[in-house]
Amino acid sequence: MALKGTLKDFGIGDIFQLIAQQKKTGVLHLKSKDEEVEVFFVEGDIVRGASPRANPNELLGNTLIRAGLMAPEAVETALARQRITMQRLGDLLVEAGQLSQEHLREMTLLQTTEILYRLFTWGAGTYAFEPREIAPDQCAVEPLRAEAILMEGFRMVDEWPMVKKRITGPTLTFERVMALPPETPVVEKPPADDFDFNLGESPAPKEKVTTIGHHERTVYQLAERGVPVSRLVELSRLGEFETCKALFNLLEMGILKRAELSRRQAVLGPRDTVSVGFFADARTWAGGILSSALLAAIAVLAGVGAGRWAVNLTGRDNPFELEGEPVNEHAAERLLMPAQLDRLKSALEIYALERGEYPESLSRLLEANLAAPADLRYPWHDPYVYRRTESGFQILPPLE
Repeated sequence: MALKGTLKDFGIGDIFQLIAQQKKTGVLHLKSKDEEVEVFFVEGDIVRGASPRANPNELLGNTLIRAGLMAPEAVETALARQRITMQRLGDLLVEAGQLSQEHLREMTLLQTTEILYRLFTWGAGTYAFEPREIAPDQCAVEPLRAEAILMEGFRMVDEWPMVKKRITGPTLTFERVMALPPETPVVEKPPADDFDFNLGESPAPKEKVTTIGHHERTVYQLAERGVPVSRLVELSRLGEFETCKALFNLLEMGILKRAELSRRQAVLGPRDTVSVGFFADARTWAGGILSSALLAAIAVLAGVGAGRWAVNLTGRDNPFELEGEPVNEHAAERLLMPAQLDRLKSALEIYALERGEYPESLSRLLEANLAAPADLRYPWHDPYVYRRTESGFQILPPLE
């Protein structure tokens, strides 16, 4: 009997439980409108979770870079070797002595669990189980009991709404208010002057135990003004939910507080932390519109052309000339686009936080003083393509 159908008929929990109880070995294929996930089982235990259409930022190499464990150059070298040897990237990095086995296990486990827990947020989709043998090189992590994944997944579903009331977006930033309490639990006893209790006219107040766990201590050390939630998730290596839950707990205890940034800082994005070994984000360049002279310099560095440059400040479409001839500036456009898109996405998030919804058009950002006219246009030319969707928004370079 084939195990396939829709998630409206059987939920993720039902499917996982059935495979675990029958100790099946094979691959569970899950598809939603925007995502595809494969879960590998060996005798009912989960040994890998993968997303064939994963965002490049979620691939192991980029994850290691953003977590501060690897330099981009080292990952590039390993990827070039991988294309020749066909070995797994993590194994190559460990063999070269550039990554510890412990960190590899930690990051592959985090990758797998983040994919699995995201399944619990799916509202619809299809599933199909393919019974087959799983080769050892397809096992990314030590076997995980499906029951443990289910318990953790359902806990996250229950607690996320509460957490999101305080951690309202990925661009929030925090600052420390007080030092952490000692690692041993602190028991807060009822006050000695509780007259109602001493007279026997009220029940005894419960002793309150205050303790700070490993997750809270990890996030506390990373949290500072200018480091957004999205960056804390990457640096803490705890996963999105656990990082946000730790932030929630620290806010509730009054140990952290939300750091207010100016509107312009919010639009440009918080400054990255240099101390953890990451390059400054492109958004920390200059605020506002980049000057034509700066664009020219960037284009030169990007290798747009060669020879003698003359910057054109006459207002014509192409700000560059080479020996009197216009130069193709597409390389410079591609270099500038990520920073410009980051500013626009941050402005859209701020707009949604302030008004409860994303704008109907990018021109609304101008009215809200969250962007300048040139911010809405792909460098030098046409406006970006923008549309509001049910789940958020889409923003793309202009169609050629």
